[in-house]
Amino acid sequence: PTDHLCGTARLDACNATLREWAVHQRGFAYLRLLLAAVSSSRAENKNNGTDDASLREALDATLRDAARRQNAYVRAAADDDGSARLAPTWIRLQDRLLENDASRDARLRRLVDEVARGALFDAVGVLENLADTYRVFDARIPLRPPMTWARALGGRRDNAARASSRASADADSRRLLEARSDPDIQRTLDYDRPLYEAAQTALRTAVAALPPRRR
Repeated sequence: PTDHLCGTARLDACNATLREWAVHQRGFAYLRLLLAAVSSSRAENKNNGTDDASLREALDATLRDAARRQNAYVRAAADDDGSARLAPTWIRLQDRLLENDASRDARLRRLVDEVARGALFDAVGVLENLADTYRVFDARIPLRPPMTWARALGGRRDNAARASSRASADADSRRLLEARSDPDIQRTLDYDRPLYEAAQTALRTAVAALPPRRR
């Protein structure tokens, strides 16, 4: 009932609809890439454009509030049985960082640029393009020979695919169709869709810079 990552205090994933879960986890990639970019800029003692005054205020105020509580939680509401429901600090930080203001939109544009230029990570991969992702990973973050990224990750993916039942695959297809046709769910992707496109740009650029394949 107090899962930090899923934010169970606000929404129980086991009993949530697809739409409820999409709204609950909105901006997932945006928020995590934003915090990664801020951490990077602070560690290198230079501002890459993501660490603006509005963001600093949101982060600092939320962390100060968390520090006043031993377990970084606040009392949010009460269940029918009288037990406390607790809202984790990251949920309140998410709410603040996703507020509809000019700072958020400008921050998203800067973050998209950072991802597209490959400025945040040594390599960027896209799940739907594993062949190119493996090539870039092998070139930029190689594993110890003779291991390759295709061998390291491909086996796990194949095993997972074999373990998936036909009924499960059909259910996933139905959920995907539902998500694509639901405007409320599509709106929750407004933050993440441009970042996904930026990741594709970064991958294409990285592939173009690779030496030609040996015949």
